[in-house]
Amino acid sequence: MLGQQHAASSPPFLRIAEGPDLGTLVNLADPPSKLMIGRGEEAGLTLVDLDVSRLHLEIVRDLDGATARDLESKNGLEVNGKRLRERRLRHGDTIRLGVTLLVYHDPSEEALRGLEGKRDVTLTRPSLQPPPAESGGGTDMLVYALALAVLVASMLGLAWLFGS
Repeated sequence: MLGQQHAASSPPFLRIAEGPDLGTLVNLADPPSKLMIGRGEEAGLTLVDLDVSRLHLEIVRDLDGATARDLESKNGLEVNGKRLRERRLRHGDTIRLGVTLLVYHDPSEEALRGLEGKRDVTLTRPSLQPPPAESGGGTDMLVYALALAVLVASMLGLAWLFGS
């Protein structure tokens, strides 16, 4: 509804806020998709952090958002300071892997949060229907009389055509 130029239409992304890969940004692919994160070459996001497992974490994106899932790593997954196996991510969540801190950003969720507590705006548009006609107007009577005259002339023309 907002159009593709609006920031809310941008895909969710991860930003590395702490650690050796500080400043790295990675967009999450369109759903359904998975992003593997770890130290190994097979990871979609490869980190230089020695405390991160080769395949440490996966981010699974579906139509409703994204979920972080620990891949049985040696140091586990920590989201917003809590040790977890899996977590449905919300805009602003922090994910700790070793000394690396990732921040999850979801522009559409951020835009919706910005609308919370605001009053609804009523949009109006002009009516596409013509205004109701007034009954018994002089113009209506003239139209009816002309229509009757055309009908009578047509009947006379048909009678003359077939009567000859």
